[in-house]
Amino acid sequence: MLWHMSPLCDRFVAYQEIPPCPITVADKRVFYAIGAGDIVIDIPNGESSTPIRLKDVLHALDMGATIVLISRIAKAGFLICFEGQSCKIKDLHDKVIGVIPASDNGLYKVDRVYSAVMALEHVELATMHRCLGHIALDAIWTLFRSGAAEGVQLIDNGAPLICNSCEHVKSMWKIICREHEEMLTPSFGAEVHTNLWGLSPVTSMGGGEVLYHLHR
Repeated sequence: MLWHMSPLCDRFVAYQEIPPCPITVADKRVFYAIGAGDIVIDIPNGESSTPIRLKDVLHALDMGATIVLISRIAKAGFLICFEGQSCKIKDLHDKVIGVIPASDNGLYKVDRVYSAVMALEHVELATMHRCLGHIALDAIWTLFRSGAAEGVQLIDNGAPLICNSCEHVKSMWKIICREHEEMLTPSFGAEVHTNLWGLSPVTSMGGGEVLYHLHR
């Protein structure tokens, strides 16, 4: 059975706790639902909005946004129409109760009324780097410029990012022995140490030739 999902505990009505239930999303990450109930959301409808009560909604704290299933809305008797860059929702009397425009990333967001009145949280770029699993700074900016991440105002003072965790995992060290304990070669030329560069038999993702390094 498919469910609506939301991380907003204060929006639930008729809420009840449930044993932790794993939810696997498209990228194989797992979230856990800890409660269930109904929530009321406001669907944009021109300059106004229409409140709709969603039934059987799972409460998952780690979800990034409220997920509304079109199939469950249609099953409740509403008519869903996708026209151009908008999604129209009609009630049982064929009256339009919601017009949801598509965002730049192709998603239809029904919680615009709430997100518009929420103050942006100011987060330093270094803090966001750690919160997102130490991803590259360019990747963080791409997330926000594409509209995939909202509700946060990034603070960038232009200072170079110094992350001790990243430096630690990328570094390695070996103990240098004071004495060479291997057997000497029996004759001149029996063992050769070289550093060679050449063309790799496997091309790069862009189709170019790749140099490889061989050490013996």
